[in-house]
Amino acid sequence: MMSLERLEDLGDALAEMDVTALVVPNLEIWTAKRAQLVINNSYDEESTVTVSTPMLRTAGSEVEPESEQECLNGDESFWFIKNRLLTADAGPWRLFIASDARRLKGRIDSIAANWDDIAPLINGFALDSVDMRGLSRRIYVGAEGNGDVSSDVALIRSSIDDSYQVTKVQVRRPNDDESFESLNVEFTAMTVTAGRGGAPIASLVRAAELLAHRQPPDFTALTAFQALPITDSSGRESESA
Repeated sequence: MMSLERLEDLGDALAEMDVTALVVPNLEIWTAKRAQLVINNSYDEESTVTVSTPMLRTAGSEVEPESEQECLNGDESFWFIKNRLLTADAGPWRLFIASDARRLKGRIDSIAANWDDIAPLINGFALDSVDMRGLSRRIYVGAEGNGDVSSDVALIRSSIDDSYQVTKVQVRRPNDDESFESLNVEFTAMTVTAGRGGAPIASLVRAAELLAHRQPPDFTALTAFQALPITDSSGRESESA
């Protein structure tokens, strides 16, 4: 009855409405092609600090988030539609999800990640490949097909004293269906890109946490929706069946 594509097509009718109750139950069912993380300028509006906002380039247009925009629901994180993109604010970050990877072009000026900073976050994934660029050498570690190379990277890191920068990694959630390809996490573009068949939105959200390793977001409210308590006619909370 509903998919991410249809939700995007209804963007004008649902503009900036809270669609969390619709999205969260389908996070493992609906697939998407790309996620992008940008600065959320509506976060901590009482501060006078000015943040440089990355430009979000969509097909045929360029949209820059408004610096004075207020959070739609205070500091709470929830899903909504903006510019026909599934969107959520989580603390200092704004997350975009698209069914068509071409609608999220990513950045070109973000910096690489330090391997030691992201290594603890990688533990929850199967690591398919990583390109590690050190001061004295560059090491690419990968496997034929789907193979977790985390132990190989750990051995290299412990054996060679160097500082490694990482521009991208390819990861998989261990519980994802084998038909889904690796997620390509690009730190310099601040994007997570799925294979041709897409990937569950939940996987893209989880991988997007790697992009925000310097200032970790709290995506809990975006992945664990809780229904409002049931009340009786007097307004008192009643026991659920």
